[in-house]
Amino acid sequence: MTDSYVEDLARANTAVGELIAEIRSEQWKAPTPCTEWDVRDVVNHLVVMNLVFVALLGGTPAPERGVNHLGDDPVAAYRASAAALEAAFAV
Repeated sequence: MTDSYVEDLARANTAVGELIAEIRSEQWKAPTPCTEWDVRDVVNHLVVMNLVFVALLGGTPAPERGVNHLGDDPVAAYRASAAALEAAFAV
């Protein structure tokens, strides 16, 4: 993958990370257009999908489905998964 694509991915990840960082504590349980998911579920899905692509690119097992991958710090979890994704694509 060319550097420009990885740079574009990094910019997109940064923008999404900034949006996630603005989520207030009372908003994590708010409903979303995905009627069965609240905000936390949607962010967890983003993290899981980042980790799925990391696993696919690295030939490692995919993350466990149906598990909370956000822990106590959803913003840090997203940023860590985004950094791992960028690193996987930069190879």
